Order: sequence, then structure tokens, then C-alpha cells
Amino acid sequence: MRTLLIERRGIPRPKVCGGCMAPAGVTRLRGLGMIDEGFDRRLGELSALRLCSGWGSCTLPIRPYRSVDRRTFDESLVERAADAGVEVLTDARATVRPDDGVLVEVGSTRLELAPRVVVVADGLDGSALAERADFGWRDPPRGPLGLGAIVPASSITQNPDEIQMALGADGYVGFATIAPGVVAVGAALSAEAVRRHGPLLTVRGVLSEARVDSEWVGGAQWRGVARLTRTRARYARGRVIVVGDAAQYVEPLTGEGMSWAILCASSIAPYAERVARGEDVEREWACFCRGSLRSRRLVCRGVSRFARSPRAIRALTALASRTRIPGAVSRGLCWEIA
Repeated sequence: MRTLLIERRGIPRPKVCGGCMAPAGVTRLRGLGMIDEGFDRRLGELSALRLCSGWGSCTLPIRPYRSVDRRTFDESLVERAADAGVEVLTDARATVRPDDGVLVEVGSTRLELAPRVVVVADGLDGSALAERADFGWRDPPRGPLGLGAIVPASSITQNPDEIQMALGADGYVGFATIAPGVVAVGAALSAEAVRRHGPLLTVRGVLSEARVDSEWVGGAQWRGVARLTRTRARYARGRVIVVGDAAQYVEPLTGEGMSWAILCASSIAPYAERVARGEDVEREWACFCRGSLRSRRLVCRGVSRFARSPRAIRALTALASRTRIPGAVSRGLCWEIA
């Protein structure tokens, strides 16, 4: 099918995210031919997870995750799309109409399109479906809030081959080196704590509790996102299919959000072809997206709750100093696919 890719901002552009990708996502991209050898070599390898808390710290081995600078990564994906014949339109705003048409705004120019298939992949806070109440979000009342920044490595003590997680009662803050001299920071914070103290004081509190330096927090350019656990009322209807964070987001283990999106998006072609023929795929696409990641999201829910328990972290830190069991568990939790 002729395909138009509409991107809200110019490419490349800075993008705040967790900064790393699970082995499953890397494997799928390689299989699709989206990562060549040259680009693969530019992805840093993260082979350890360092947990810091008020009870001490421990370093656990993990199966190699890859650090990702979204500026170069997203640019590479767009180039691959263009090479495959996709028309790319950047610095444009797209709105899906109630009749499944798409309004595209580029500067003062407005275009009304009537595509056979509309794929919405605009993330947790996208506005493409703002006119579609039937795709509204369902947010849990106590879901954590997300905050992210990209900071100079000189601001933070960070080993480039590690994912570092600072754990506290009000959430956690993760660090990953995404390029020489550049660190991505991602935080999942208690909504109640953010309302009470504000986001920056909450970040400082988590870091102080974990005994991690927080002097750099005030100088960082932070960007917030909506709740990290939310889902759409539906994933498809009519000519519209939703993928990635724009469909459902369950607070993931560090490095998994992009991999979830990649696995779902890489399976969309047969559903898109059916939609183009006028078939209804609403139920089947929702079942596929939920079913293919159900077990992984359950794992992530469990680990996220574990990370918020001071007693559990204290026990893990003590156990890690005496036995290799935590290391074996941490490697086993890493997400891979054949």
C-alpha cells in the first residue's frame, strides 16, 4: 500500500525515553532488516543492573540490553521507511476525524485525507485521537507518573555499561548512558507524592533516599508524561488501528517499552490489509495485542511492586551479597525471543 508517515516534529529530534531496549526488541528489528551492522555497532551494550536504595546497593548481571539514542535511532528508522517507498512528512499535525478521515496541518496549510487505513502511534500523550471519544483513555486512579530528561554524563556517576536504578518509597529513577557523554534519565513517581511535593522535589527525595547525588536535578530539562499505566477503551475501530504506547502502557521494566511497541507494530501488516478490504479487526487486534504481551506485563507489574517495597529491596540487597541467586533471577527476567 502507498504509505504516508506523518511526524509531529522534525527528524532528528531529541526524545526523552528510558534510553535502552530489551533483547527481544533488538532481535525483532534485526529480523526485519531495520538494524544493519554499522548501526548495530553504535548501540551500546548494557550488561549489568545496579540497584541503589537506603539499604545499600547491589549489582546484578542481565542479558545484554542495548542503549539507544532516540535522535539517531529514530532517524535511522525513518530512513529505512523512505528507502522502502514511504512518503515522509515532518513538522505536521495529524488529527483523526470521527469518520476515520485525517486532517493534516502543515503550517497554515490544511489537508483532508481519506486513507484506507490509519495507524496511530503517537505515544502516551499524543493528540491524534483527541476528537475520538470512542478511543478514550482508561487510567487507574493510583498509577505512577513519568518524568524524563537527557543530561550530561558529567552530572552523574554512571558506568556506561550499566543500568542504574535509584529506589525509594515514592518511586524510582533510572539512568542509562545513550551516547558518549550523554545519560538518559527516566523516573516513575507516586502521583500522590508529586501532588504533595512537586515533581522535582519528589525526584530529589527518591535519589536522597537511595544515597544517589541529586545536585544536578534542578538544572535538567525535564519532560513529564501522563500516567505510566493506562489503556485505550479500544485498539481498533473502522479504518483506525492503534499501536505501541498509544494503545496500552503498563509500567515496564527498564528498556521494555520500545520492545513492546516494536513487537506489536511488526505484526500489523495482515490486519492493515484486512482493514483496507473493509473488514472489521477490532476484536482480533485487541486480542492479539493483549495476548502477545500478557505474561510479560504481569512480570513487569510484579517487579514494579517489588521495587517499591523497602523490605523486599533490603532482603534482595542482603541476599545478593551472599549468594548468586538474585543474579540468576535477574538474568532470567530479561526478555528475549528466538
